[in-house]
Amino acid sequence: MAYRYGGAVALEKLLDYIPDSNGEQQRIQALMRKSRLSLAEAKEKYPDWYDRRVVKKERRGRWTVKRDLYDWWLHRIADEIKVGHRFYGIMTLAIYAKKCNIDEAELRRDAFDLLKPYDDMSEEDINRFTRTILCALWRCSTRTM
Repeated sequence: MAYRYGGAVALEKLLDYIPDSNGEQQRIQALMRKSRLSLAEAKEKYPDWYDRRVVKKERRGRWTVKRDLYDWWLHRIADEIKVGHRFYGIMTLAIYAKKCNIDEAELRRDAFDLLKPYDDMSEEDINRFTRTILCALWRCSTRTM
């Protein structure tokens, strides 16, 4: 059930209730400034964009990061990871691999190299780190790779 209280509120007024310290106000203001062109207007104003995105159906480009991020994280999870964080450490490695354009073969090799040390950390049979766990991760991450 929904109730109506008062009239419409301008988005600018709502910004007063968002903390300014973390950049959220600026992010929302940028969203509010986004163009509201119709597709026909966009075709006329931005013909190259229209051809790439609408006609050829190209996906939006991605921002990539240099490989150092991947290598830094791999080093950290090899040396510092604890039980309870192993799966998420490798999941983050897969995300960084995608961001840094690391090929899947290298990612798999690096992750499987961590399998034995990660499993050796297990103190109980209930939290073994096995090949099955890594395979579950691949099923999730390779959908976007």
